[in-house]
Amino acid sequence: MPAVRTSRKLLASLSSFAVICSLAFAGPALADDPDTTAPDAPSSFTAEAALVSNPLSTTVDFTLSEEGGTVECRFNDGAWGACTSVVGTAGKFTVTDLTGGEQSISVRQTDEANNTSNVGSVYLAPKLIDGPVGGTVGSGGVAFEVAYASRGVLWCEIASMRAEFRPCFDATGISYLSAVRLAFTRGVPADGVTTDTFTSCSPNCPAIESYTVNYKQVIDGKDSLVSKATWVQDTTGPYTSALTGTPASPTNSRSASIDFASEEANVTFECSLDSGAYTACTSPKVLSNLPDGAHRLDVRAVDALGNAGSPSLATWTVDTTAPAAPTVTSP
Repeated sequence: MPAVRTSRKLLASLSSFAVICSLAFAGPALADDPDTTAPDAPSSFTAEAALVSNPLSTTVDFTLSEEGGTVECRFNDGAWGACTSVVGTAGKFTVTDLTGGEQSISVRQTDEANNTSNVGSVYLAPKLIDGPVGGTVGSGGVAFEVAYASRGVLWCEIASMRAEFRPCFDATGISYLSAVRLAFTRGVPADGVTTDTFTSCSPNCPAIESYTVNYKQVIDGKDSLVSKATWVQDTTGPYTSALTGTPASPTNSRSASIDFASEEANVTFECSLDSGAYTACTSPKVLSNLPDGAHRLDVRAVDALGNAGSPSLATWTVDTTAPAAPTVTSP
């Protein structure tokens, strides 16, 4: 029995020694692995449509791969600085004094472990000068300019035709924009910027037609953001209702009061008496001191775009001359 006890004590001592050794040689607990992975480069650059066509400034939206850290923006090769706003993984950067030349914005992100992403960048959209962004125009059409980098190629997309981008002009200078009655004048490059002039359909415009033409430039195979020109061409004049209050014909009254209206809002009216010149008038049209004979009143409505509709017509005859006294004869 003493030998057994001694063996047990020896085993217990060896076990305790093993535990102590394992703790001694394990050392302190290992720290977390350091973060050496940089965020992805900012991407998904888009522009707010209402500002892309503004000749002075544009606001570009971008997306980050993760939240937090420090986000910096710069315009062209300028100094890095704060972006306009960053909320979560969505950011904005507004730049001004745009020329339409080879301009870009760049964005980079540094996370909390001081890892900096690659730079994400995009060329800015061609600048539309006095470009239409919505609204309706009359028979005069629209005229605007597109300024873009001379080193790049200007591409166009007509929303109503295939909806695909292609060079605005072929090698001979012919543009497929003529398919939607859009004429153009090529500009001469100056200081790295080319400015072309575009004019819509005047004077042979369709009755009513919507236009959407998108513009971008391609520089070294990289697409810019997109500018959009949109407008509605309206050359249709408003309808004038049938005239009421036309005098009986013939009538012995030298006066008349004739009413008219239009189903279209915000119109004015023009009247022409006896084929004379049209002049502004309101309903009712009051006439007086009309001479004997046939008379006609033409009334047409004119919309806010200056489109005149087809006239409505009233005709009557004034006769104030009594018959001659009957001649009485006797047998």
